[in-house]
Amino acid sequence: ELILRSPITGHITHIDGNLGQHVTPEDLIYEIVDDTHMHIELSVFPRDIQGVREGQSIRFMLPGDPTIYKGDIQQVGRQVRPESGAFIIHAHPEEAIEALRPGQYVDGEIIIAPHVGMVLPQSAVVSKGDENFVFEVVDGEYRQRAVRTGVVINGNVEILDSLEFPVVLEKAHLLMDAAGGHTH
Repeated sequence: ELILRSPITGHITHIDGNLGQHVTPEDLIYEIVDDTHMHIELSVFPRDIQGVREGQSIRFMLPGDPTIYKGDIQQVGRQVRPESGAFIIHAHPEEAIEALRPGQYVDGEIIIAPHVGMVLPQSAVVSKGDENFVFEVVDGEYRQRAVRTGVVINGNVEILDSLEFPVVLEKAHLLMDAAGGHTH
């Protein structure tokens, strides 16, 4: 009986040896992965690398998991990888993630220039000509109000004006239609 001890703690990911097989010191018998230091590698194309810096925040999702995880960039690759045509960004998750596995793909985004502002879902903003409107709820009635909008990201519209009353968040275009307006 021979006991093999690993120099690291981890999980066996691949076994090449079999019972009774003759092996030499150069032969690979098993592969073990130390998963105590999990990290994320993101591929960034050259056109997007200019704004990427160490310390920036990332958000990422695992396949089949709607949870948005956070982390930060630890290292930015210095050259393009020939096989992918992209720079590799090394990032660490904020917390240990049980579902994260070595070699697993993630869908991630890097927060380049954080922008703080008030946003509403696009379904709350109605366009009429060159103007944008929301419908405020004032004393139980709907009141149309013109607003200035900013950036639109991921289905949200930045509202540059302050709002004093609650607004209709979904299907606001139906209220515009009911008032006799035409929406786009």
